[in-house]
Amino acid sequence: MQRRSQLVRLALAAALLVASRAWAAPTYNLLDLGTLGGSSSAAWGINEAGQVVGAAATATGAQHAFLYTNGMMIDLGTLGGASSFAYGVNRAGQVVGAAAVGASSTSHAFLYSAGRMTDLGTLGGTSSVAQAINAAGQITGSAQPGGGAPLHAFLYSAGAMTDLGTLGGTASFGYGINGAGDVVGAAYDAAARAHAFLYHGTLADLGTLGGLSSSARGINDGGDVVGVAADASNTQRAFLYRGGVMQDLGALGRTASFAYAINGLGDVVGWVADEDEPARAFLYADGVMTDLNTLIPVESGWTLHEARAINDGRQIAAVGALLSGADHALLLTPLDVPTTTTTTVTTTTTSTTSTTLQCDGGVLGDCNVDGALNLFDVLTTIDVVLGKITPTAVQQCLCDDSCDSAIDIFDVLREIDALLGRIPTPLTCTGAAPPITAKISRTPAETVSAGHVRVMRQGNAVVLRNRDAAVRGLELTLAPRHSRLDILRVRPTRRTRHFMTAFQQASPTMPAKVLVLSLSGDAIQPGTGPVVLVDTRGGGRVRWTVTQALAAR
Repeated sequence: MQRRSQLVRLALAAALLVASRAWAAPTYNLLDLGTLGGSSSAAWGINEAGQVVGAAATATGAQHAFLYTNGMMIDLGTLGGASSFAYGVNRAGQVVGAAAVGASSTSHAFLYSAGRMTDLGTLGGTSSVAQAINAAGQITGSAQPGGGAPLHAFLYSAGAMTDLGTLGGTASFGYGINGAGDVVGAAYDAAARAHAFLYHGTLADLGTLGGLSSSARGINDGGDVVGVAADASNTQRAFLYRGGVMQDLGALGRTASFAYAINGLGDVVGWVADEDEPARAFLYADGVMTDLNTLIPVESGWTLHEARAINDGRQIAAVGALLSGADHALLLTPLDVPTTTTTTVTTTTTSTTSTTLQCDGGVLGDCNVDGALNLFDVLTTIDVVLGKITPTAVQQCLCDDSCDSAIDIFDVLREIDALLGRIPTPLTCTGAAPPITAKISRTPAETVSAGHVRVMRQGNAVVLRNRDAAVRGLELTLAPRHSRLDILRVRPTRRTRHFMTAFQQASPTMPAKVLVLSLSGDAIQPGTGPVVLVDTRGGGRVRWTVTQALAAR
């Protein structure tokens, strides 16, 4: 079974700006992450919480993998050897990389989780390296098979390392993985040329920009791939591969460019360079490539050489130097947000006494417990609603914005409204949510009373029938009936074109949670019409039903 989850972060971030969006490159605050006692450090990965991983010099000069979290750079240690390097981190803070094993110079791929570094082994040979990890804990990288063969790309899942093979040549390398478990990297063909590949059950050659070689470095949940490819003159150029087409992203007037990563919004980061000049970091967004050095304060004295990772909050893990000093790992955080025009929604609620709720020292709405109400709290709340993460006791309090003892669609919408300035902050317990009831209907003839909405299954569509009130969002639970419910995607119809949808299903035999949200103020107007279509691998033969529904105004 192959499942493709809908893009929660892409859809959310896009929908927050959906009404009328004029993108403008944000300016950035720059934070030097320091070292582990030595002179230099380098950042390689970042997650949605802004945790950064990389490698830093210790006081002895050895390079050690680090995790930067809560204002501290943590030395992750090694596998008994002298050095280690961290390359990827997922939302749960699990870190992957490579570390020296014992007294030898051999390195093995590692997983660092819950304070412990675990050796992932190899494909039968002596060495391996892990490059990326997704939210499900699937890992990709490269490992040596037995017999002294060159490295092969691997997918590590459920405790097993699988060789992904090559494109007919001797070696391959895995660099990126998305939420669906699709892997990208580079593999040699029979002519000993390295080409970018996409692994989705089998290796697919993504080609080049007209030259001899290419390498894919990152992939998002939408299947967009970035990397570097040779053009017709065999110059290395950053590329974006989307919809079967490889696009040259340019080089800001310089000769070469290289793309490392892409987020759910489609923003790309990397570097551009000329032969006689140091590299400079870039951000590519909405079709425009920008030198990141123009987006930090001129008086900072820093030069950004490479941007290596970007999250959906547009935080960037980068490498740069202060004046003529050594390179340091850097965290760039946007100081402003893209310009947006939205339609204000007026919501009538039943008010009671408003109180600012404190949960173990936290403020209501701070669902990711980082001390501030921001986009990451919305993302965390969505993950809780969809069942992707289990909330802690503190989060059970902080994420329940509507104070109704349940974390659901109402809490997501309150946090969004707070971020867009529609309701005051800090959030307070204002009483009950707008009175609206979603009733699950089994037959088209069934009617509901005023102030209610009716939700029913109709073919492979979920249909909303609301008599007298516009609905801003739905939270649905779909369950299989006597068969597997293998969801490929959940997509809106023309009637819901101003909405975002997101879903999560642990397995085809388990229920799936679906969110349909309007963030710009548009709503499903009174009447009858399909809300969302469910694409299933079995098509119309799959039997499923709607078992739970919540509606929000």
